[in-house]
Formats: sequence, structure tokens, C-alpha cells
Amino acid sequence: MKKTGTRMWAGLALAVWAAGCAPKDAAPRLVVGMSVDRLPLAARGAAGVEGFEAAVAQAIAAQAGLPLEIRELAADELLPALAAGKVDLVLAGWTPTAERAAVADFSAPYHDATLVALMVAGNPVAEARDDLKALRLGAVAGTRGEAEAAALVAADRLARFETPSAAAVRLLEGQLDAVILDAQQGDHLRKKHSLLMPLRLAEFAPEMRAVAVRKGDAARLALVNETLAALAADGRHAQFVERWLAPSADVPEF
Repeated sequence: MKKTGTRMWAGLALAVWAAGCAPKDAAPRLVVGMSVDRLPLAARGAAGVEGFEAAVAQAIAAQAGLPLEIRELAADELLPALAAGKVDLVLAGWTPTAERAAVADFSAPYHDATLVALMVAGNPVAEARDDLKALRLGAVAGTRGEAEAAALVAADRLARFETPSAAAVRLLEGQLDAVILDAQQGDHLRKKHSLLMPLRLAEFAPEMRAVAVRKGDAARLALVNETLAALAADGRHAQFVERWLAPSADVPEF
């Protein structure tokens, strides 16, 4: 009963807010601020903004019973827009910082972006970041994992791939010693193949991405957290990871 009451209260509060804040000639909607051109998180596609974060935003809007409006903003415009009430939420790969926490409250994490070293069971295991310097590394082009790998090894010992699964295939074939990628991608690939091990090294600081709402907006924060819990419980979160963060490739059994 308590959970149902919370949901009803949050929904009523959001409906009252939307009716009061939307222009008189506009229907209530959920306005989410994003910076785009960040595939696989958010980028313009044929049908509008798409990607992992866009899918999460759509789920939150559906939970609220409101149409979704994604407002594309530059990275430095997002926090002022949230503080000024121009957007209701920000989904932009944010981790809580002191500057953001001054004007925003943060949800539970929707993505574990902590870097891990994906290796193969039975091979020598890296115990620290410096252990990776002597290895052949792989990473997805354009990611933090690529930047980290490039700082560790010379160019001739770094292979770049379009997807995490493509890198995992080369790792299993013995052409690489480790792949640097996000923890959530590594965990997903571990479920695809029993020999893959995502190793969390102490030098890779935790990075948990969360949804930002305006400071004190308890109703919307409750809605977001309720949606994230539902996504995890019913398998949709795993589907989003499969489609956007670690798309399937044929990862062979050896």
C-alpha cells in the first residue's frame, strides 16, 4: 500500500506541475535536456534522438504518462536550463559533482561507466593499471576506454573497434590481452561468454551516471527512481544495454 500511495502521489504532483508550468496552448509533457552526438548514449537518428539515454528518457516519460520532449542543449547549457526550469530532467552522462549538486538532486545510477579490463579466464591477470602497459589492448573507438588504453600503450599495441563485442571476439581469439571498456559493457559480455572476465582495478575510479532533477523536486526524483527500478526488474534495462552499449555479435565458444 505504501508503494502504491507513493506512486499515486508522485503522479498527481507531476500532473499538477505539468498543468501549471506548460504553456496554455501546449499539452503537458516531460522535457529532458540532453547533449547529443554521443552515441551510444544519445545522437540524432532518422526518428529523432536515439541511444541508451534516450531509451531511458522514453521509459521515464511513459511511467509518468506524459509525452517526451528531448531538448538538445550544449553541455554547458544543461545545468542552467535545469536550474531555470527550462527542462525537467537532465540525462547527459552526468555523475554527481559539487557544482551540480548545488542545483540538482540525483537519481540512483542508470549506468556504471567505471572502466574495467576485460580479460580471458586462465590467462595472466592484471592486478593494477600498470600491469596493462605490457599488454596488447583493445578499445571501442571514441570512448574513454580508448583514451585510457592510448595512454597506456604505444599505437602499435592498441586495436580500435566499432563495438565492444567485436573487441571481445578478438580477445577470445588470442589477438588481444585485454579490452578497456565500461563496467556495464564488460558485465554484459561476461554473460555472453563464460571465459570473459571484467576486472575492476583500483586505479579506475568508480563512475556512476545518474539522472539529474531540480533541487528539492521530490516527486520527479521518486518517479525517476521508480522507473529505473522497474527497468532493472522487468529486463528492459538489460535490453537497452544489449541494443546500445554492447550490441550482439557472434562471440564464439572456444
